[in-house]
Amino acid sequence: MSLLCSLYTNPSRQIDVLREFIRQSDERQVIVNWIKNAVSNIAKRIQSLTGSSHVNVMGVGSGSGEVDGVILNELLTTYTTIYNRVIEPCHVQTDVYKTLVNNCHDFCKVHFDFRQQTSDQYLQSRHHDDRRRFDVIHMIQVLYYVTDIEDTILQFYHRHLNAGGVIIIIHISGQQTAWLRFNKEYKDKLPVFMHDNSTSYDIEGALDKHQLPYSKSVLPSHLIINECFQEKSRVGSLIWDYLTEADQTEQFASEELMRDLRGFISRDQGCYQRDDKIMFQNDLDVFVIHKPNPYDN
Repeated sequence: MSLLCSLYTNPSRQIDVLREFIRQSDERQVIVNWIKNAVSNIAKRIQSLTGSSHVNVMGVGSGSGEVDGVILNELLTTYTTIYNRVIEPCHVQTDVYKTLVNNCHDFCKVHFDFRQQTSDQYLQSRHHDDRRRFDVIHMIQVLYYVTDIEDTILQFYHRHLNAGGVIIIIHISGQQTAWLRFNKEYKDKLPVFMHDNSTSYDIEGALDKHQLPYSKSVLPSHLIINECFQEKSRVGSLIWDYLTEADQTEQFASEELMRDLRGFISRDQGCYQRDDKIMFQNDLDVFVIHKPNPYDN
């Protein structure tokens, strides 16, 4: 009998799981590399349209701010001042973010506005007298947690994005990766948690349906899962919780389910050996959604 509970009912465990995932995966570095290669060019294009030395930025689901920091540093190569609104529901993550801000001298050029809300709460509660619009809105690995992906994108695009601005979305790929097959195989065998099974295909479908202009690129990414095969491994326990989004998976899942889970990552074609590491395929897609400027050529 499975006694699994959602990982999201245990915030401290959730943060430990996320930190271990970052250590065992190249995902963070892959995202950072893309930002360093792409965001400064995006900023220059926006500035060529606005002629402004100031930019308004919104981070949706910004977590502890490490990725936001990379984005802001890239923008500061083009802009002299930044207004940065942070939408993040977890106060523990926000506290870490604020410490990061306080320790970075360059961020004295950035005005931070923290909103402790989910994306859904923010869209529902925005004050009518808040007319600020944004030149860059980024949603990195966050659209799994919204009620309606299509509606969320449309609201941010039409109500919050300046003409000439962009929305940057990073989301799990819809290609046949190990992650996607794992979710399809076990979605009916694991409790239904906060995280949905959406992929980049859902985002692409919404953008095409509403004819929003965008570009798309693939970010190959992998997770090291060696420790998932080691009994009583703390690292393995945390990675299992990342994969299942359950709290203490190894402790509370039935023996039959754990055998099935280990069997899957042993045989799936997206799990393979590279030197002494067992890799779990976890590719991402990046969307840059453009809002046409009436003066854009």
